[in-house]
Amino acid sequence: MSFSINTLKEITILYVEDENLIREQTADIFKSVFKKAYIAKDGNCAINYYFEQKDNIDIVISDITMPVMNGLELAEEILKDNPNMPIIFTTAYNSQEYQDRAKELGVSKFITKPIKIKDLMIQISSIADLTKKDS
Repeated sequence: MSFSINTLKEITILYVEDENLIREQTADIFKSVFKKAYIAKDGNCAINYYFEQKDNIDIVISDITMPVMNGLELAEEILKDNPNMPIIFTTAYNSQEYQDRAKELGVSKFITKPIKIKDLMIQISSIADLTKKDS
């Protein structure tokens, strides 16, 4: 599979990661690829960004295990507001419990760390393509 850089350039994302080094490295890539990338260090910051910018955000990419508000809690709040918001979870833990809860919430994708950027871009592009078809 491949992805279209032109499609990605039209997308605004909210990226949530509590680990500083991963967040900074990935954010640099995201800022060069996407139309706009809002970067949050935890679920609390992310929910604030979401409600400030929800009309501009196309996809949420979030770590699942974070302090303060974890990814599942974040997804639950976002999906209460917008049940159609695509959410991709990233995690270092391949927990069946997390995956089951994510599916119950209607989360779009579940990606195990370390993240392969190309694979993530393919997933994002496919979600964007599906969203365009549904519009």
